[in-house]
Amino acid sequence: MDITSPPVSSKAKAALVELQKLFSSIDTRLQQFPSGSLEPKLEIEALIEIGQLTEQLPVYEQVLKDVGYLGS
Repeated sequence: MDITSPPVSSKAKAALVELQKLFSSIDTRLQQFPSGSLEPKLEIEALIEIGQLTEQLPVYEQVLKDVGYLGS
């Protein structure tokens, strides 16, 4: 299978855009931890948000599989 960028209007392209947003959001939250600047309450909130964002990843992975962009 050719792993090139899917057509702009395709479901695969939309799923890839959403995955990029999720990865960016997760990375942003993770970058808060090394600084040690988070208060415990905010740290817990960030961990919960990371968990919620991570739960969305399989949805877009499935879209990519359904349209044949990813193998099974």
